[in-house]
Amino acid sequence: MRVQFIIPSALSNDDIIGGFAKGLKDALCPSFDIEAVNEHPNLIHVFGAWQTLSTKTLEDAHRRRIPIVFSPLGGLTPWTICHHDHAAQKAQKQAVRWADIVHAAGPEEQKAVLHWAENRQRVIMLPNPVITATTTFQQVAKAFSNEYKQLSDAHDQRITEEIARQTEALQEKNAYIRHIVSATLYLHYWYGRGTLPSTILNELADYLITHDYDEDAIPSILDAVGMRTFFQQLLLVLSDITPLTEGFMPLPAVNDKQSKAMRLMVFPKPADN
Repeated sequence: MRVQFIIPSALSNDDIIGGFAKGLKDALCPSFDIEAVNEHPNLIHVFGAWQTLSTKTLEDAHRRRIPIVFSPLGGLTPWTICHHDHAAQKAQKQAVRWADIVHAAGPEEQKAVLHWAENRQRVIMLPNPVITATTTFQQVAKAFSNEYKQLSDAHDQRITEEIARQTEALQEKNAYIRHIVSATLYLHYWYGRGTLPSTILNELADYLITHDYDEDAIPSILDAVGMRTFFQQLLLVLSDITPLTEGFMPLPAVNDKQSKAMRLMVFPKPADN
């Protein structure tokens, strides 16, 4: 799993927060098959509260629908919260609510986070090995590895179910056309995350090449989900990185600024495959 660890520079040398982040990262990679990355993450883990970078990352990841874990690491104890004004507390409360999982380092912080969190969020408590001998980084890393996997799996399942509902609402009887629509919606979700997985792109290209379907039905069905232009932009990307040619395209490919930007989102890059 590709995980992006976000540690604000102001906290990177802090023994408690920076020390925890570094110790966790070192224990996770590669013992638990976790790869620390700076782009195309499966999941983002943010460390430290009351920091502009932390807040902006939480907001951006939530908007782009990337799973998020947040570790304030003592930054959200009642004592710490009361030292910030109302506006700062309001902003931090919203930041907490952008996370999928919030990691409290102790019972007081867990209580404060639960007061701010929404029902959909998971709040876990794991002590910080930097300040306690009751646990080790290996134990904490194992717990986070499990949390990462469960969050990623649940997130993927939620997206899959959402797309299935959208596709079913079209009441399209042809399974091949439903599959094309579902694949397009799924790639649009990934596009929102700033990534176009090459495996999914190749699967769609192969499907368009190897299956017979009513091409004339494609424009209207894509219009119904607002995906016609996006699909045509996808076709340009597919023609560049897969064997898909114009003869197998149900619509003309669109070569514009967005399609060129989409080409740069392909991951892994074709040369890396």
